[in-house]
Amino acid sequence: MLKDCDLINGCLTVKKINNLHAVLLYVQSDRTVLSLDIRNNHIDNEGLIAIAAILPGSNLQSINVSHNRIDSEGIRKFASVLARSDLLSLNVSHNRIDDDGIHAIAAILPESKLQSLNIYGT
Repeated sequence: MLKDCDLINGCLTVKKINNLHAVLLYVQSDRTVLSLDIRNNHIDNEGLIAIAAILPGSNLQSINVSHNRIDSEGIRKFASVLARSDLLSLNVSHNRIDDDGIHAIAAILPESKLQSLNIYGT
């Protein structure tokens, strides 16, 4: 039984977006996966939107997408799904998220189950 899926430091580059989709399909189908760590993979808004698409059908409790290429547009789309998920921990530190993106996350916090949010260095 796989609980944590750690694919860090370049396993899922932009050129390998199909790899990310394959991982996400697995995470969505295997409801024992609780944690997804894909930091430092050059993931952009497209990748974050793909994660958002599987979030409601998964049991993910923790996502780390720090040190990627996500900006406020991607985080706004992700935030709209976040409120309907069981996610307890989100790390989006060291991305390209400006004040608009931070406000989008802050706006859904009262509706979400998040207990830990890392936005350091955005």
